[in-house]
Amino acid sequence: MTMSRRKKIIRTSVFAGVLLLIAVGILLRFSIEPANYRDPLQKAVTTAANLADSAVLGNENGQYSKLTVAAFQKRIDAADQLLQAEQSAVSQQKQQLSELKQATEEFKNATNQNSLSAEELQQLKEQETTLTREVAVTSEKKAVWEINLEAVEQPEAINFDIRPDSANQEEIDNLLKDKGEEGTLLSFRHNGELPAYAVVHYTYTTEEPGAYLYHYNEDDEALDYVSTVTVVDNQASLAVNEGGDWILVDHKLDQENSSTGEGDTGETEPSNSSEESGSSEAPGQASSGTSSNPSSQSSSSSSKSSGGLRNDSPSSGSGQVGAAPSGEQNSTAPPPEQSGNTCTIEIRCDTILNNMNKLKPEKAPYVPANGVILSRVQVNFVEGDSVFDVLQAVTYDYGIHMDSINSPTYSGAYIRGIGNLYEFDCGSGSGWMYKVNGWFPNYGISNYKVKSGDVIGIVYTCDIGKDVGDQYYD
Repeated sequence: MTMSRRKKIIRTSVFAGVLLLIAVGILLRFSIEPANYRDPLQKAVTTAANLADSAVLGNENGQYSKLTVAAFQKRIDAADQLLQAEQSAVSQQKQQLSELKQATEEFKNATNQNSLSAEELQQLKEQETTLTREVAVTSEKKAVWEINLEAVEQPEAINFDIRPDSANQEEIDNLLKDKGEEGTLLSFRHNGELPAYAVVHYTYTTEEPGAYLYHYNEDDEALDYVSTVTVVDNQASLAVNEGGDWILVDHKLDQENSSTGEGDTGETEPSNSSEESGSSEAPGQASSGTSSNPSSQSSSSSSKSSGGLRNDSPSSGSGQVGAAPSGEQNSTAPPPEQSGNTCTIEIRCDTILNNMNKLKPEKAPYVPANGVILSRVQVNFVEGDSVFDVLQAVTYDYGIHMDSINSPTYSGAYIRGIGNLYEFDCGSGSGWMYKVNGWFPNYGISNYKVKSGDVIGIVYTCDIGKDVGDQYYD
């Protein structure tokens, strides 16, 4: 064998040996777990914590929702808690490291992407009366925002993002689970209060007559009851005034696992108005959208004396008739006491249906699909009773919200709101009026003494009586 051939064989052998060592090293690298992942996990926690601390909270595009930061912080805390444990499995450390790295990358791209700046809102306010915005909640479901721009006093940025999950998911799920209930979570990523009430329409399927709306209170770790929710053709309409976690449930939660808001004074049953369309309700059927939550208004106006059913600035407490003692709306009123005096009465707001563009968005859930709050029903009365006496009794019997005060202007009662619908809720000429046998009296509701056989109509006008047949305009 020649020298050159021998050298060639040696070089080949050495090269093959090197390749073999490299291959073995690679195999060992991928097959042997390190003693632990504490160091890389600690590094990942530090990186993530710095990223969370540097996040700028706000409602502008490019800023962060506090709920987004809170969810990321929970992931960081879980990893840090594992690091603080005296003993932890290598597999747990590895999993936490992988999840934290993924969460960190996702957080970098989790800034607000669907916001409207204060300047843009101001421009829209100058050009439009209603803001409508559609957003994707999931890959299959969308939500539609509606905001009455005339109600926006101080334009501020709005974050329209809504997510089906939240940093408070576990706490909310536990509150619902404790009572055997399930809910639909809508996590509004807007930080703080909205510049005006918004009505948000969302697909919601239920076999119940409607739904109940709750807001998660982070301070008390409780679900605050807000209102009933009208469901029309599987579309729930939520009136919201701030961001955070809002929950829809089919059944009202008791006070052991939820707190009751100030306005919860005899809230009526919600209504699935898809079953109430048309005007074929049974006599005395109380329709959807009636609630005893008092509204806070700030408008004032003079009104002509043909009814005195207008509202200045309602405040809670005075003269409110909200519900039967149970706090739930009665689908059927108790049978009237027998007497020789009977009259019929109905409560309608169907004029609003032709003026929805004027209606304050937060009031949309209170308008029945057919505009009938109480269909015509016959009631007994005592001789000397006024129209107000009859109205007060029937709203109590049927669990319908009514808010009134004693007004010297009308020498008696002054109706400020019925079914949570107040004066100016549907334009500058809107409010409640009354008529008897088709005639609109030109004096207060407490001054008209009912006669047997009278037909009383309590009607909502959107045009100072012109749209409901007030003879003053004939």
